[in-house]
Amino acid sequence: MVPGTMRWLRANGILIVLLISIISALCLEPHLSIANRQFFLAVSLVVKEIILFILPFVIFGLLFGSCRQFSQNATGTLLRILLLVCLSNLVTTALGCAIGSVAYGFHLPTMEPVVSESLTPLFSIKIPPLIGSGTALLLGMVAGIFFPKKWKKFSQQLGKMLDIFIGFSLKVILPLLPIFIFGFLIKLRHDGAMSLITRDYISIFALILLSKFSYIFFIYFWMGNFQWSRLCFYLKNMLPATFCGFSTMSSAATLPISLTSIERNVENKALARSVVPLTVNIHLIGNNFTIPILAFALLKSYGIAFPALSCVCLFLVFSIVTKFSVVAVPGGGIIVMLPILERYLGFDAVVCSTMFAIYLLLNPILTVSNVLGNGAFALLAERFISPKGPKKQLVKFREIS
Repeated sequence: MVPGTMRWLRANGILIVLLISIISALCLEPHLSIANRQFFLAVSLVVKEIILFILPFVIFGLLFGSCRQFSQNATGTLLRILLLVCLSNLVTTALGCAIGSVAYGFHLPTMEPVVSESLTPLFSIKIPPLIGSGTALLLGMVAGIFFPKKWKKFSQQLGKMLDIFIGFSLKVILPLLPIFIFGFLIKLRHDGAMSLITRDYISIFALILLSKFSYIFFIYFWMGNFQWSRLCFYLKNMLPATFCGFSTMSSAATLPISLTSIERNVENKALARSVVPLTVNIHLIGNNFTIPILAFALLKSYGIAFPALSCVCLFLVFSIVTKFSVVAVPGGGIIVMLPILERYLGFDAVVCSTMFAIYLLLNPILTVSNVLGNGAFALLAERFISPKGPKKQLVKFREIS
């Protein structure tokens, strides 16, 4: 096997295992007895409890590390970049929620069991979380900002301890993810929900793709002063990063190629070298559209009432904050969102597992939109953070074209 293939397999091993888990569940379910199906569902529920017990501490550690790093390097340019990231995430997530509310009005099938009874777990074990994910988010953010200023040495020691804990926790969580999804997909297959998703969710998938790529292309078009030739110029330069993102399914793994592609589109290369690594895991336009739209569609399909406006607003706020604590693993963007979806949108374990499975299947397209979105964000940063950027960029484009 060629070295490149081996590197790809090592980098995407967990994703391959997750996809194998999805395929195995869908293929094996018809051949399992009811007792076996109930057992696998029960195991998945226990795994879910374990993950949700650990997750708030992981979120606290990730957010503490991010905010601590930002507060220690709080230059004016860095703060402006972070504010622009938050604003971009706010706008795109709000648009995702607005489009998702429209999707809630679509004629979608209710995911009622097509068998005589919905599958129930063989047993149930509850593990009450010691701290809520929302509380962990706020505490991690506050501690990460203020601890380095008041207790610098202690914050350094705490940061090292949290890094060790996060590494250990991910070693526990990652092997559990295929088990987590296996049992729930057995239930979805048993209840007939998977056939409804594949048959009747084409309109939702199309809405997701249309909305996020329309927004991204509009940003490129806007930054190109609404000139079609400049739009094509930008997108042509981003093609290598786009293909790399689709194949690796990782924005972080695509970072070197993304940086090279983005440098061709901007004049201020120093700013690009600051913006791109900083935003690669916290500016996720693809997630910002996909998760809310899909979430509201699943609410409709599972017969869950449309959430109150206050819950939607809190979901919006916490969605933006969680971008600073995304776990850098396949499905990391949705893993940290599961408690938020449960708390503010009324998801239960089955809806969460459906969300997780669809998210994984959309992962290549998600990565492409995130990579293109980060390229668009670099242009926004040059326009609004680097005053001389647009004029120089226009001259450079005319020279090249």
